[in-house]
Amino acid sequence: MIMEKSGEERLKMGLAMNQTVRRLVIASLLNQNREASEKDIKSAIFERFYGNDLSSEIKEIFIKRIKAI
Repeated sequence: MIMEKSGEERLKMGLAMNQTVRRLVIASLLNQNREASEKDIKSAIFERFYGNDLSSEIKEIFIKRIKAI
């Protein structure tokens, strides 16, 4: 079914799914802490999506960069 779609349609579907997942994660994070800042949310999203794949040292570098922006 998916492979019957064009590459452009599949890309659009993937991007839409990514946006949906991101919104769900943000809603979940805000439900846990309604006072979370935008930087807190960005850091938590990063942790949720990449936390298991990176070493603590690398995660710490990225979180510091996120919070410095």
